[in-house]
Amino acid sequence: MNIDLHCHTKATKKGDSSKRNISSIENFIKTLENNDVGICAITNHNHFDKEQFKKICAAESKIIFWPGVELDVKGKTSQGHCIMICNPTQLDKFEQWCKDNLEQYNPDTFLIDTENLSKSIDELDVICICHYGNKKPCLDDGDIDNFKESLKNKKPFFLETSNLRSAGILLAHNINALIGSDVQDWDKYKDYSLPQLKIPLDSFEKFKKLLQKDRGIIKTFIDEKLLENVKIKPFDDCEVELPIYNDVNIIFGGKGTGKTIFLESLEKYFISKGYSDIATYYAGKKSEKYSSIIEFNISDSDLGVFNIPDNINNDFNNIINFKDAKVTPITKFRDWIKTKNISKKNFGFTKCVFSTVIDNTHYNEYLQSYKNLKSNIQNLLKNILFQKNNKEDIEKFNITFSLIIENAKNELKKEFCRYNALKLEKFTIEKMKKLYHSKSGLEPKPSCTGLIDVYSNCKNIYNSSTNILFQLNRPSEKIIKFIGKLPDKGKIYCCKEISINPSLVFEKPKYNGGKKNDLKNIKEKLKNLQSHCFTSLLSTNVAKLNSELLSSNIKRLEDFLFACSYTQKENGEPYNPSNGEQSMIVLNNALLDDNKEIFVLDEPEMSVGHKFINDIIVPRILELAKANKKIIISTHDANIAIRTLPFLSVYREDCGNGNYKTYIGSAFMENMNEYGKDNTISWAKTSMEVLEGGKIAFNERGETYGNEKY
Repeated sequence: MNIDLHCHTKATKKGDSSKRNISSIENFIKTLENNDVGICAITNHNHFDKEQFKKICAAESKIIFWPGVELDVKGKTSQGHCIMICNPTQLDKFEQWCKDNLEQYNPDTFLIDTENLSKSIDELDVICICHYGNKKPCLDDGDIDNFKESLKNKKPFFLETSNLRSAGILLAHNINALIGSDVQDWDKYKDYSLPQLKIPLDSFEKFKKLLQKDRGIIKTFIDEKLLENVKIKPFDDCEVELPIYNDVNIIFGGKGTGKTIFLESLEKYFISKGYSDIATYYAGKKSEKYSSIIEFNISDSDLGVFNIPDNINNDFNNIINFKDAKVTPITKFRDWIKTKNISKKNFGFTKCVFSTVIDNTHYNEYLQSYKNLKSNIQNLLKNILFQKNNKEDIEKFNITFSLIIENAKNELKKEFCRYNALKLEKFTIEKMKKLYHSKSGLEPKPSCTGLIDVYSNCKNIYNSSTNILFQLNRPSEKIIKFIGKLPDKGKIYCCKEISINPSLVFEKPKYNGGKKNDLKNIKEKLKNLQSHCFTSLLSTNVAKLNSELLSSNIKRLEDFLFACSYTQKENGEPYNPSNGEQSMIVLNNALLDDNKEIFVLDEPEMSVGHKFINDIIVPRILELAKANKKIIISTHDANIAIRTLPFLSVYREDCGNGNYKTYIGSAFMENMNEYGKDNTISWAKTSMEVLEGGKIAFNERGETYGNEKY
């Protein structure tokens, strides 16, 4: 329905058009009804006609009317208009205020300063709305701020702009804004833009409560409270269609009335519609849910937390593929000396020597860098934001990086050729000398003593074992995930502690590849190998280590990964939550993910206590509601069912003998209607009888229920 909070029925000032006068109360009400107006505040300029207002209220209509007045006000540096809308329960008090302040003045000459106005309305239950921006005349920003401050947040305060678009912009900047028709000509009333209430309501108090819940409760062109009409059949004899709002939706009733089945049916509905962003909490499944929250796995990707060089596993390959370097026997030199003066003029290879160390370290680094470069570019090309660039820029990027990749490939080729050219050179010299020896029986000059190769082998194995041991001596790393907040304990985290150091002791660890004792043995053998790299025991220790690696199937650093999981407080102190606290964490965890759009909660109050509900859960539910999430809750707790101010309330009544009734209503309407029938019940009375709650909830009930007696 539409709401008009700035409506004129009389031309009271000289500048007012005579077309502001309503021709008759009957025509006035008919015009409002034709434009779907459900609430109307009558706000004539500097004038309140109680008799006319009472006649309007007495006319046959479902429209709710509120008394009000539009005042000429002045601040320190500007003048403008301010609308006051009063609670109709204070009609007599409001009329007296108007008599005391307005009757001694002509509507054309009345002017009140904002300071006196704020003092004089202290005892009135009113909403204040000031003209703003293009809505002339208006106070300037300084005077508006001073007026608002003088009200000390006791009164709801809004700015009125000239159109819905401007109101939407103010709302987007966290400034309360409303608009009304400010009707100039009743023959053109259908042309005025009016805000629309997202849900029906039936009292001034509940309208104020609605404003307290959600600044943007009035729909503008950019801000609309969405709903989805959901048809479910939770029982064979019960098929209902519910307006599920992007806000709080409550299902309540006695034990055994099928509330959980209602929730499950709603969850199934949303799943069937393709929703995957659903968070759930079912009281009966909280133990298994808690286990899944703190459950963890260990995988190769966990090695990433240590920022280890990509080529570390080349060190394992160096050890696994180790081969003894051969030292040239002294007899080879002796035999060569004996035959060196015999003519070898046609075979120059006999005098060749080779003293260069052949090391593939440099080549492996180039190869790994090239792979990383290609991978990074490919990932960038797949990036969604990168693809948002225009085609010309992307084409330039592709050309540039194609050149970079080509240059990198050329550098890799050069290093490949250098490394393999050395291997080929050495192989050729050795091969030719063997052929010469086999053909002539003469000994060629040995290419080298082999001592450089022995040293190179020792150095490579030492470097590799040192690199691996450096990694295996690292301290553990932690991945910490927030899982909930507990009263008096603060934030609770689940900590996954990861290590590749076999010397560390974890409680109930999970291993990625190797076993605990195998990893310890390998680390010890690596230490022995490192300390004997430049001794005659090198080959023996490499063989022992390789035997251990082979038997335990350890080939890489990832196989050393192991981890454990535990819960802790924010200060890092380990803490094991009790069963009740586990329920709190499961519930809190279900509400954590801002990426979820639908939250289904079954009796969240069970095992957690009112303090937790009041201090943590209710504020979070309200936060999600403001973010336009769908929150569907079955509950017995008034802290949830009332303090969250649900847009939808579903009540399940047990009529005995297996018969049930389903009523649908709202915290902002007095009556709940039986689905499919004309029967109604009081929302307030039913809630007080069925729901349970703490002191805060009952205090807030006084505002929500009003002053009615039951």
